[in-house]
Amino acid sequence: MSASNFRNGDPNTVHHVTTRIAHRVYFLGDEQKNDLMSMLRRASEFSGVVMLGWALLNNHLHLLLYLPFPRQVDESEVLIRFAALKGTRAAEARAKQLSEWRAAGDECSVGRWLDAQRRRMYDVGEFMKIVKQWFTEEYNRREAHVGTLWEGVYHDKFVPMTMADMSSVLAYVDLNPIRAAACS
Repeated sequence: MSASNFRNGDPNTVHHVTTRIAHRVYFLGDEQKNDLMSMLRRASEFSGVVMLGWALLNNHLHLLLYLPFPRQVDESEVLIRFAALKGTRAAEARAKQLSEWRAAGDECSVGRWLDAQRRRMYDVGEFMKIVKQWFTEEYNRREAHVGTLWEGVYHDKFVPMTMADMSSVLAYVDLNPIRAAACS
């Protein structure tokens, strides 16, 4: 995160987030961009962070994110969101584990796991951590690549929630591939 990210945890805020591939190498082809977009959508569904706009380029990405007010998330919704992130089979296995803990009288383990998932929700930093780690792991596995894929921290700039400010950032994000000569 950049020093300007003073509002990362504040709810009901908009953020222009950028992050780059390490060494500014052009790793992201169409297939990788499709995978990254899928991961972004799934992380958004899990976390409650809303993607208002995005641009995925060959060596970096721009996201305009809305961080809504957090709301209470009960156990069934945690499992639904976990399924969106990790898949139905993983969520079913986790639900089974929660049942086994309960049957053994271990409500503390149930509570710890649920609280850990809830702490990852409604947070721009956690959203970016999920996406960057997950994408790096998948990319490294598929491409026999070793090491980090991303250039250090991401940058997060608070955007005032006015139509003019958000429209300006959306226009910047939308035109970024044209300015970078990545498309016509």
